[in-house]
Amino acid sequence: MQHNTKYTRATIYAIFIWHGFFLALTKSMLDLNTIFPALVNNLTDSNTLFGLLYAIMLGVPFIFNIFFGHFLHSRQHKKPYLLLGIYLRGIAFLGMAVFTYFFATDSPVMVLVSLFFWVFLFSFSGGFAGLSYADIIGKLVPRGKRGNLYASKQFVSSLAVLLGGIAVAKIFSMDSMRFPNNYSLALVIGFGGLIIASGAFWFIREPASTTDPGTRDSFRDFLVKVPDIIRRDPTFLRFIIVENLASFSLMILPFYLLFAKDIFGIQEAYVGKYLLYQIIGAIASNIIWGYISHKRDSKTVVRSCILLGGLI
Repeated sequence: MQHNTKYTRATIYAIFIWHGFFLALTKSMLDLNTIFPALVNNLTDSNTLFGLLYAIMLGVPFIFNIFFGHFLHSRQHKKPYLLLGIYLRGIAFLGMAVFTYFFATDSPVMVLVSLFFWVFLFSFSGGFAGLSYADIIGKLVPRGKRGNLYASKQFVSSLAVLLGGIAVAKIFSMDSMRFPNNYSLALVIGFGGLIIASGAFWFIREPASTTDPGTRDSFRDFLVKVPDIIRRDPTFLRFIIVENLASFSLMILPFYLLFAKDIFGIQEAYVGKYLLYQIIGAIASNIIWGYISHKRDSKTVVRSCILLGGLI
């Protein structure tokens, strides 16, 4: 893997931290555990439909990543695909905002149907961009230096998420911002955040990958290799099993809000407060998990998180 020596470490950090800040701000505008389920709940009383949309949101990147990985493997430059993924995700945000603003009141079914397309585009493009992003970091940041970058990005992203949570709480508590205006405004802010976040990558001169395009396997040969890779690495196989089993506890989180709306009849203002408490908890936990990881190891953090997820 080549590493670009034309940039100072500060410049590289600035590029990825800029992106991380505005991406975190964007994600808080469509938080999957609060904002998204509340939006769908305003359009339909069917939790089954929400479950389908949520499954698309979570599952599409994983399903298509194997296709993305094969396609991108022989591409010497990943930045065009990263930018394409970001802008497609931005279009998904804007599309959800427009349909919600103009049709949510009179034609909620139309908005609900459109969400299946926008959510698919959002998830599809996110998976595409994620792989390209990881490859570019590998080129620009040498191994051993990435921990500091991720720690710095995590800190800045936490601040952005907190600011986003405060903004969402304010939007959803304003009397002048009723449904669907509140959700539309949040989605438009998310669209703007993605566009601003992408600006940092225009300053990157991505070095070419060393992969020879002529050596790429066919997709069939690529798939045939996957079982062999898993068989040769029992630790990797255990990791895959644990990761997928542990994800079940995360998949139920958005249904807490739907339960609260159905049983307790909470108002829209509570959605923003719920998000804010969730963000504060996440920021506080980063301090705790960082301390445990430093004193013990990462496996202890994973075990603790899985145990707490089960207890919740």
